[in-house]
Amino acid sequence: MERGASERASQASMNERIESDSLVPSRLCHAASTGDLVELAELLDRYPTMVSAPDYDGRTALHLAVMGGHAGVMQYLLNQRAAPDVPTDDGLQLRPSVAIR
Repeated sequence: MERGASERASQASMNERIESDSLVPSRLCHAASTGDLVELAELLDRYPTMVSAPDYDGRTALHLAVMGGHAGVMQYLLNQRAAPDVPTDDGLQLRPSVAIR
């Protein structure tokens, strides 16, 4: 493969990864809102630093797990060091420790 083609392929691969990575917060939130612990764990194995990444509304996976009443998901996220005190864009701040009881 000539050098120009190789560089273009490498750039295309990097652009694809960036696009994919930008969807991670939404994918985490969807998995948490539906109680899909398997999908959530797979995403966090690959992207552990995104455990408290907000979606387009400023909600985190932990917010959505609490709102959905998914205690197992809430506990998993807290064990993965999800930040429990992140407010959403509209100022909503949940207390997951109360919801787990």
